[in-house]
Amino acid sequence: MLKKFLKYGAIVFLIVVVIGVIRGGADKKGQNNRPTEPPTENPRQSETANKTPAPKQGSNKQAPRSKEIIIGIEYAVRGQVAAEFAKLGIPAVKPLPESINWSKMQPDISKSVNYTDADQFVRDYQKAGFREIVMGLRTLSHAEDNQATYGKNRPVPKPEYRDEYAAWIKGMVERYDKDGRDDMPGLKYPVRYYEIEVEFSAYTPERTGEYLEKLKIAYEAAHQAYADVLVAHSAFLTATAFDSDPQPSQYEKAFAEMYIPDKHHNLADMRKILDRPELFDLVNFHELADPIMIERTVKWLKYETARRGYTKPIIISDTSPSPFISYGRATGCTGLFLGIVVWPAKEKDRCRLADYFNGILNNNAATVEWKNRFVAGDMVKKVVIAAANGVQLINTAFTGDLPILSTKFGFAGAGNGGFAGVVSEQYNLITQKYRITEYRPGFYALKQLAGKLKGTLSIVRERSDNDVRLYRIKNAREEYWIGWVHPDYLILPDDQEPKKQISLNIPNGARIINMAKSGEAENETVVSASNGSVKIDLTTTPVYIFKASQ
Repeated sequence: MLKKFLKYGAIVFLIVVVIGVIRGGADKKGQNNRPTEPPTENPRQSETANKTPAPKQGSNKQAPRSKEIIIGIEYAVRGQVAAEFAKLGIPAVKPLPESINWSKMQPDISKSVNYTDADQFVRDYQKAGFREIVMGLRTLSHAEDNQATYGKNRPVPKPEYRDEYAAWIKGMVERYDKDGRDDMPGLKYPVRYYEIEVEFSAYTPERTGEYLEKLKIAYEAAHQAYADVLVAHSAFLTATAFDSDPQPSQYEKAFAEMYIPDKHHNLADMRKILDRPELFDLVNFHELADPIMIERTVKWLKYETARRGYTKPIIISDTSPSPFISYGRATGCTGLFLGIVVWPAKEKDRCRLADYFNGILNNNAATVEWKNRFVAGDMVKKVVIAAANGVQLINTAFTGDLPILSTKFGFAGAGNGGFAGVVSEQYNLITQKYRITEYRPGFYALKQLAGKLKGTLSIVRERSDNDVRLYRIKNAREEYWIGWVHPDYLILPDDQEPKKQISLNIPNGARIINMAKSGEAENETVVSASNGSVKIDLTTTPVYIFKASQ
């Protein structure tokens, strides 16, 4: 979700209304650039999961056979054109959960559930070619309350309405399970992925015991409707807990020292959820920080589930690019309402970051270009690291920029997250439709990555220096690599680009393909071998490395 990294940025600026706007899918601001139309083909990616175990540091052993990670994009909102995002060639999409909640779909509990908006979303995106849809099912939203719960601070069904809540969950799953009974007319594929609430934070503010009761009702109702449904618990938000790469003996201390405003749920609460594996099919978390935090979070989750004697698939139902600063004002380095710096940024970087975000907000061409390239690379890295660590599904961010938080009125309160749209859009109040004005580098980089990962059998990290990320990928056709430099300090537009040279044993030379930034043909360079190996210079922008003979 937009989550705490977004929500509290709005709160401290006295623009809490932003959350309702964002979550309700209100108008987004777009740029006026004329778009470069991307290719119209929509290569299909398998919806099956990548179950490659995470490689040990420094290991060169090939992982067992596996299947590719499911890549999705969020948030799809009313008025966007599904066919445009289908050009990404990814199989999954997630709608803005604000538009699919119990209170909105059944504002009067004595009347029938209204599936109109949910139907339209499923119909449009399945028609465009998306085979997987991730549904975040909330009891109520910022704008609606059907009085069947105790309210926004305790959104759990009242005892007298638990049956109605169960019926809503069961009805949703039944309508989209494609079993031929009570299905939505025109349903093409079953909808398998459901989250019961969307983030274990202020978005799930009730006490953990009450949430578990709600989860139990929802899980049982969902599986009564569809045996193959995949139910995820409300996603964990670990925020800054893994900045220091803690070991298991240090987890309690690391979580206790998380420096975020949202204190609704702590490690003990998350462990109470993990204590009840009979209530969920998928372990779920959100990653709104640096890509390597995915590796550290998966390590923690596997530790926790192993202690309890079970394993379950892991999904990342929400992401954001590394924000650098969030939870507050990023456009200044003194004064009130300052955000928190997010790894790899340090407190000493605050004034430089203020200059950077002011450059974006002032539409400085060089700064915006650098930001777009950074966001694109960051999402590529997140997907690759997630795949190498056995994550089944990851939703990438975002379809478009975030309202308010991408304007001067929002003070860049979500950091880079506010400017992370893969496209720029303009909203027409008359037609109530979005028009794409620019396809950004993130669009092309994600499309390129989806094509490269199609048919992946295995992906493992190669032995390398700590600040080098090099992953070997195999499919039925070939073996190739993707690599980049990953420093533990902040890099901004005016900084010197870190470089590292690596050597690979490729006797016939290599083809280096740069990360796509536009719809033009891939930029390819051939590197000759010397004494049976090639030397390749890596930077912070990912590159693909193929054997020249292929």
